Amino acid sequence: MKRTFLKIRKDILNTLETGSKSITRIAYESRTTWKTAQRHLLWLEKIEGRVKIVRKTKRKIIYKKI
Repeated sequence: MKRTFLKIRKDILNTLETGSKSITRIAYESRTTWKTAQRHLLWLEKIEGRVKIVRKTKRKIIYKKI
């Protein structure tokens, strides 16, 4: 059974409880693909304002929960 977007976002936020993480680490710990994690993190950052970017380089973006 597919998880709903609310469940996925809750899992991502729970993953960020322990500190700042990269999209790759968030995807691994929340059991999603990298692209799914990226899209939900963008939603959580831009629309809901619940996460923010701590560091952004050419190859890696680190997020933390607000």
